[in-house]
Amino acid sequence: MTTGGPAFPVPEVSTATGQVKSADAAGMTLRDYFAAAALPAILARVPAGTRPQPGKTIQDAVAESAYEQADAMIRASKN
Repeated sequence: MTTGGPAFPVPEVSTATGQVKSADAAGMTLRDYFAAAALPAILARVPAGTRPQPGKTIQDAVAESAYEQADAMIRASKN
């Protein structure tokens, strides 16, 4: 599964040479960012009293939906 890379890449600069070593800083991935952005809309559409599938919490179901949306956004950005 692709993460889309870093959401907010920051170049890592070598203090000895001043050259950029990497643009892949640790932190939030683009997938995480998209999921977080989708979360409020998903939560707003969950009807009161919604019951998730057996063995899952409503939080699990909402989080899975957010990441499904994030994955779709990453796929769409590659087209």
